[in-house]
This record gives sequence, C-alpha cells and structure tokens, in this order.
Amino acid sequence: MSINDKRNTRILVKEIELVNGSNDYIYNFYLNLSESIEKIYLVDLDEETENKLLAKNDPFIDVILAQYCFYRETLQKLFSKSFSEDNLTLRLACLSNKTISKILAIDLAIDKLPEALFDSENNEEMLNWFSSITDQEVDTLFRNETIDDGFLTNLLELENDLWKVLSEDNKLQVIKALYYNERVCKKYEGPMDGYAEYRHNRLFSVIWDLAKKLPVEKKWSYALGSVLEKTRDDRYQFNSLEVADRWNIKEEEEEKNKHYLNGFELVRYACYRNIVKDLYGKDKTNKTHYTNEDIAYRACAYVQTDINEDDIREAYVKDKLLAIYYIMKNMRVWRNEELRSVLKEICWDADRTINNNYLNCANMFDYEEEELKEKYPDWFLDKEEVVIDEDDKVLTVGLGRGLLQEINYHQSVELLTEILSIKQVIEKSSKTLKWIFYGISALLLIEIFKR
Repeated sequence: MSINDKRNTRILVKEIELVNGSNDYIYNFYLNLSESIEKIYLVDLDEETENKLLAKNDPFIDVILAQYCFYRETLQKLFSKSFSEDNLTLRLACLSNKTISKILAIDLAIDKLPEALFDSENNEEMLNWFSSITDQEVDTLFRNETIDDGFLTNLLELENDLWKVLSEDNKLQVIKALYYNERVCKKYEGPMDGYAEYRHNRLFSVIWDLAKKLPVEKKWSYALGSVLEKTRDDRYQFNSLEVADRWNIKEEEEEKNKHYLNGFELVRYACYRNIVKDLYGKDKTNKTHYTNEDIAYRACAYVQTDINEDDIREAYVKDKLLAIYYIMKNMRVWRNEELRSVLKEICWDADRTINNNYLNCANMFDYEEEELKEKYPDWFLDKEEVVIDEDDKVLTVGLGRGLLQEINYHQSVELLTEILSIKQVIEKSSKTLKWIFYGISALLLIEIFKR
C-alpha cells in the first residue's frame, strides 16, 4: 500500500513521464532521486507507478528497479523473478539496492536488506536461500552498507541458523566482503539516542570478537586481518594480548625482504592497535615499540607513534621493505619535511639495493605524496617556518616576513592601524584567523621597533 492516501497530481504526472519515458529517463530519475533523499516520505512516486513499470516487462527497467526501487513489494517481485527466470544479474541488482532503506513506511518502519526481500513473517524462505546461496550473492549482499544492523550483528555472532547453513566458502566470503563495506568503519551519526548508538556500535564489538571465534587458519587470517584493520576500534571485554597470542602462528616459509605482513600477522597487527596507543609516550624515546620481537607489533608502532629520523633509519635496517610500507601509513611523517626526506631516502636505497633498481618504493612514495598534496596542501608548503594551531591548521609565518620586506615604516604603522581596526571582527572568527591576526601584528610591531 502506498504511503500516499490519494494519488495526487504530482504522482499522476510523474507516472505518465516514467511509463512513457525512455529507459535513460527512467534510469536518471531513479539514480538522482536515490542520491538526493534521506529517510523521508516520497512525494511524487508510489507503488502503483512502480507496478506499471514492472508491467512493461523490460529487462533493462527491471535491473533499474532492482537497484533503485523504493518499495518493498517491488523488490520482492523482482527478487522472486530472478529465481523463476534463473537471472543472476537481476538477483545481484536486488542485493545491491541501497534505496529501499530510505523510505518510511506508514508505521514509520524502515525496510532493509535482506529482510526486505521476503515476506516479513517468512523466515523459512531466507533460510532456504542461504542454504544454496552463491559466493557472488554473498559478496554483493555483504558489501552493501545499508544491510540491516540487527541482521548482520546476529549473523556474525556465529550461532544462528543462517550462519550454520552457509558453506565454509560462503562463510569465508562473508568476512572478505565486509572489508569493502563502509559500515564497519562508520561512526554513529543518528539522533541523540543511547540505545540506537549502542546498537550501532555493537556491530564493531561483534566483528572484533570474530578473532576469538574463527578458526586459526591461513585462509581465515587474511580475510579477518584485513577487515579488523578497517573496523572501528570499539571493543568490549577484549583482551588484545591474549587474542593476539591465539593468532601467533609462524608460517613454514617466511618471505625474505617481504613487503607486507602475512595473514596471522595482520590479525595480531589489528589487535595491537589499542595497546600501542595506550603505551605510546610512556617511554620518552618510544624505542620499546620498535624493538618488540613481534614484527606485527613493530609494524603497528611504525604507523601509530611519533617516529623520528633515527627511528626511521633503524626501522629500515631491521625490517627493510615492510618498514617502508608501514611508515608510509604514518601521517606524522608526511607532515614533517625532514621526516619525508628520510623516508624518500630509504625508498631510493631500497629500490637500489633490494628491488634491483626497479623503482617500486620510489613510485609508491611519489604516488602517496601526490595524493596527500592534493588532500593536505599545507603540509607541503615551501616556507621558512610553520606554526600549527590548536585545530592542526598550518599558518605560514614566512609569508608575513616576506610581506614586511615590501613595505616601509610608515606603511607598517598604517597597516597595523588597519589591522587593529578590524580586531573585533577577527575576535569573532575562527581560531585560524585569530592566529593569523596575532602573528602578523607581532611581526609588524617588531618591524616598527626595529626602525
């Protein structure tokens, strides 16, 4: 049943436009509408319109509706049709739908996958589907960030019937797919509702608990380690050292001069995140982090700590290419020109002495530098001196000194007078503007007294 009690003029006009429009028009309408609305009532689209689009029996329109339809009944019909016609493409389109969760039903409930694919009281249908689900379907469903939190949390506790009927390969694919699901790292952004926030954050804790439950095997380690590295660090009753020790397995053949951690090390690397954060700074030199016997711990320290130039060189001597890879993830290094220079230096040395003059590390450095220059241009300014304010904004003092060289004493006094005249405006502005104001004023005063 439509949420609209009556089919108003807007709905009728839009129905005519859609039913008689080209496939491109229908596609663009649904795409734009799905991207522009949040959880609101639709004002110019109802189920009857979607039913008339379904009645056209056009494969292209079916795929459009499968991906972007707003009504549960539409999605159910298409999902059912995908089985009757053995149409995997249509089924995957249904599983990728992210708009079904955006529309409020009459009772203010929100439909979400995968429950929206079936009748609300028919759990047997979902169980039957899971018992024969393909890896492609698993991958598409569990990459979808709009998947229902309650469903996902219950499944990942590994105790319900749905998890039990999945094949071993399906279960592994669930974990692999979650790495690409932005929900695992999404901060709660809803209303001030303690229970809603608890339910949102509980998923993170359940994912971390997988490290206590999943088999300690190579094939599981890579999938789990990758998803834990991405998951928000919200653990509950989680003994990181104990869990890391569970995954402390040595592989038979260790790669020489390896670039990356193996699967078991990836899980331990993720577990150590909160430990390194807690211990960081308690040893003034932080040497204890870089000399730990576990390479996974050292890798975590290379990313998390305020590493200095000597530490970078020592890390490179000890862990070679792996040290480069993880130090390159440390944003503190990229914010400091001297540390960047040392990192670039060891990249070139590694390519010359380890990579047979293939510029693997140098190219990786250049690529990362270009990405960060675009995102944080202030980190790479050519400057005499940089001041970082409380909001981590970069203020260039060198620019102010250059300006002073171009003005004489009288101009300095006039400029200072002008600056003081807008003091009240500056005081009401951001911290960054305040620092600029005080910095330039101080330099002008120094210049005046010098004269």
